[in-house]
Amino acid sequence: MFTGTVMLTGGAGFLGRAIMHQAQVEAWPCRFIVYSRDEQKHYAARFKYPDARYVVGDVLDTGRLHLLMSTCDYVIHAAAIKYIPECEAQPSEALRVNVDGTRSVMDAARASGVKRVVVISTDKAAGPINTYGMTKALCERLVWETADLPSLACTEFVACRYGNVIGSTGSVWHVFKDQSKRDGFLSVTDPLMTRFFMPAQDAVKLIVASLDAPAGTVVLPEPSAVLMQDLADHLTEAWDLGPFKCVGRRPGEKRHEQMVADVERVRLERYHDYYVMYPPTHEEGLELSAYDGRFNSDLAPQMMPYDFAVAAIASEAI
Repeated sequence: MFTGTVMLTGGAGFLGRAIMHQAQVEAWPCRFIVYSRDEQKHYAARFKYPDARYVVGDVLDTGRLHLLMSTCDYVIHAAAIKYIPECEAQPSEALRVNVDGTRSVMDAARASGVKRVVVISTDKAAGPINTYGMTKALCERLVWETADLPSLACTEFVACRYGNVIGSTGSVWHVFKDQSKRDGFLSVTDPLMTRFFMPAQDAVKLIVASLDAPAGTVVLPEPSAVLMQDLADHLTEAWDLGPFKCVGRRPGEKRHEQMVADVERVRLERYHDYYVMYPPTHEEGLELSAYDGRFNSDLAPQMMPYDFAVAAIASEAI
């Protein structure tokens, strides 16, 4: 669990709310500063989590971040432009917010003496083919860089890489729900597409685990995946809809994802219930001896659509 004062950049979004929800449930001895530029999300989050302090601000405002972080023990950096089509259409803004914003957060944290910063990444950073994944791959490298740079600052950095969080804002659950009400059927980009998914509480557990992980590493889970055709079939039957339609993949999308790229496996090591990945400059030779494709979404253990739906319904309370 977290203790002291924790800043959540982009904290009024789904992940920030999931963290505050878990803190409420488990009575963590901490307080939160929610920092983002979305006033509407602040307004909505305040009803459920009124004890947090809500601050409107931009992650590129290093001076303002420094001022606020001077009271913080930890920072969870979740602020980012995440939607793949928007990042493909506006790569300059994705670069500005995701990469320069991360560097701004890291600089402010160092100057403020924050204990540890957790940078939220994505499976799309593994062998990236789209702008969003590329920006997150660069963010991970900013974290890895801290492992090799001698510094008098006490601030440590780690990143968390994982797939989709079930029920998160704009996720396939909400897209399918809207389509079911509006169209009476589901529109599936590619029925054979697989994606990594994890419940919100598991994402929070991973972030908490990163507090003790080696500094300058990327922490990641052993994931489960969902086949879109299985999910669409299950929801079509459960919601009594017409047959789903295939509409084709969007720009920048893969059919399958990797949690770990093939070339990265030599830097991967088991860490309790998770894994840590060391920097590219780290000595090689850590590759798992019995790699079986578990980090490929088409070969990973498959989550049952019913379990997905249960977790998605539970996420609506966050």
